[in-house]
Amino acid sequence: MRLLALEQSATGVSAAVADGEERRELRAPREGGGEALLELVDRLLAGAGWRGEDLDALACGIGPGPYTGVRVVLGLAQGFARAWNRPLYGLTSTEVLGERVRAVAGSTLAVLVALEAGLGEVARLWSRPGGAARAEDHALLAAEELRVEGAAYPEAFAAAGSGLGPVRPPEWERCRLYLPGEEATAADFLPLLTPERLAGASPPEEVAPLYLRPAVRPKD
Repeated sequence: MRLLALEQSATGVSAAVADGEERRELRAPREGGGEALLELVDRLLAGAGWRGEDLDALACGIGPGPYTGVRVVLGLAQGFARAWNRPLYGLTSTEVLGERVRAVAGSTLAVLVALEAGLGEVARLWSRPGGAARAEDHALLAAEELRVEGAAYPEAFAAAGSGLGPVRPPEWERCRLYLPGEEATAADFLPLLTPERLAGASPPEEVAPLYLRPAVRPKD
């Protein structure tokens, strides 16, 4: 299958394409925003010798993350999907990172994903084997709340994300793998886009963002 994925993290934007097992990803600084993503997509399609209509499906990150960044990525992906008449699949950045870490740490481990969310908080997801993450599985936590959750988890787990401190908390005795600073990029989406999963892709206009706090909009 020919696939295109788009993502924005705290540090940059990324786009990736796949044709079967062959994959290619390009990245740019976050400051480039939508224009940088457009350029990455143009370069990837040109390098593959494809038109947008040659793709089978698209995927994008739907949050959690800053309001503007999530809207930029989702808006571009929806625009491409409508223009090329292709299905669009939305995945949370937390779920994607959790699956990437589980592939390394062991397929049976839960993964505590914590992404920097600003205002002294992190976006937390316990990514568990065998189930897609739901909006209600996410939470905004203060650093101390995250420490308490990790210490109380009754089984072995892995932890990853930009919201973790540089050193594993000593009370996280069951944490088998600790990866601070990790973030998902577009290439991490591609292994998750199985035919079975893509069969549940939505019309582009039905793919919704995930926000964990209300958007703060400037006053008119």
